[in-house]
Amino acid sequence: MSVPSHSINVECPLAFVLFGLDDRVQRYIPEFQGDGREKITIRQLMTHLSGLPDQLPENSRLRASHASLSEFAAATVKTPLLFEPGTRYSYSSMAILLATEIARRISDRSIADLAHERIFKPLQMTRSAMGLGAFKMSDFVMNQVERAAPEAGAGDPSTKSWDWNSPYWRKLGAPWGTAHGSAADLARFLHEFLHPTGRILKPETIKLMLSNQNPPGFQPRGLGFELGQIGNTPRLSNETFGHTGSTGTICWADPSTDSICVILTTLPYRAVSPHPRDLVATRIAEALQ
Repeated sequence: MSVPSHSINVECPLAFVLFGLDDRVQRYIPEFQGDGREKITIRQLMTHLSGLPDQLPENSRLRASHASLSEFAAATVKTPLLFEPGTRYSYSSMAILLATEIARRISDRSIADLAHERIFKPLQMTRSAMGLGAFKMSDFVMNQVERAAPEAGAGDPSTKSWDWNSPYWRKLGAPWGTAHGSAADLARFLHEFLHPTGRILKPETIKLMLSNQNPPGFQPRGLGFELGQIGNTPRLSNETFGHTGSTGTICWADPSTDSICVILTTLPYRAVSPHPRDLVATRIAEALQ
């Protein structure tokens, strides 16, 4: 059984092994220019300092038309920046899309294929896929979309063809929202970062990914990971790394206790506060002290 999980954790290793962190995005996407876009680096994409929005203004229209990832990328290249690159932190799903678009252009392989070959297969993550992979729609748990954010349909009957539960969205393989994985597979992924084996990245690369990449005064971020407090889970060490997902998920690993926590729910994060994922994760963190 699988549920949606946030995919940046999977995608950042793919991007990292294919290009340099301080390369300018425009080097790989020449059409990404104007209004300061030429300054944006891959590192800024991965640490959310790029100025790109989380979701595109035309997000609903693109989903309603069953747009491809290439169409989303083309729109992202042209979308106005929210702020001058490097001056603010703002989580951006579209920044992750562009990082994976660069990986796609360099490798001439789809992100779904890269994830399978570079991440899932080496780590024996047999219950994971970008998009549907070899799975069927019936293999997945459905999300409570009636409690979801507007950009995910928010339960509006007119969005059924493109909301989080739709075949279109599940098949798309969007690097910001349609990676699927079981709790056990996500634990395997985090374990590789706790105890590197070299199957997907060199130990020194993993060490870099788990170190803060943002300047002083900005929210600490590794490469693809939140650092320290993950979501609203307190009592974690500063070494802790992980990620949260708007579908109601959280996962983290704490090197100080050699522990891994993965909680996957079907309740969108915005539905209730405090969210059950945070309540459970907090109890787990407290028990480990």
